[in-house]
Amino acid sequence: MSLVEHIAAQRTEHGVPHAVACRALGVAPSTFYGGAAGRRRRRGGAGGASTPP
Repeated sequence: MSLVEHIAAQRTEHGVPHAVACRALGVAPSTFYGGAAGRRRRRGGAGGASTPP
């Protein structure tokens, strides 16, 4: 489990806000938001349908 996944799981399983989890782990909130955005981009671009030109 990556750090980003761990922070997301804390929100889902325990209701801990992302900012609080980041502060407790000693990382910048941008670490979470940057990693979460990167996951979405990779997931959507790898197997998604392409649009015609």
